[in-house]
Amino acid sequence: MSELYEELKDLLAQEKGAAMATVVRGPEHVGAKLLVLPGKKTGGTLGNETLDAIVLEDAERAIWNGEAGTHTYTVESETGALPFDVFIEGFPPPPTLIIVGAGHIAIPLTTFAK
Repeated sequence: MSELYEELKDLLAQEKGAAMATVVRGPEHVGAKLLVLPGKKTGGTLGNETLDAIVLEDAERAIWNGEAGTHTYTVESETGALPFDVFIEGFPPPPTLIIVGAGHIAIPLTTFAK
């Protein structure tokens, strides 16, 4: 699990977006984590392939809007419906500022933007 945190730390240092999903309530795998990268690339697992797939959509959205919150999902199994609460925290990449022109304001603007 600590590998996921190291990977998240590296992504944030590279100014790349990511989301971390954690099972906070459910019949199994409480505490399991899934790291989601843009393009629905993943690391880790929530302990259930179906749950991993369902969470991807909300996690992808959280990457870009930076939202954090708990989502409830239901996974069908042989024994019936299994409810899971998953906390998803998005870490968006920093915004990009494009300065066009080389006027007298460009240099102070770039200094201020940093």
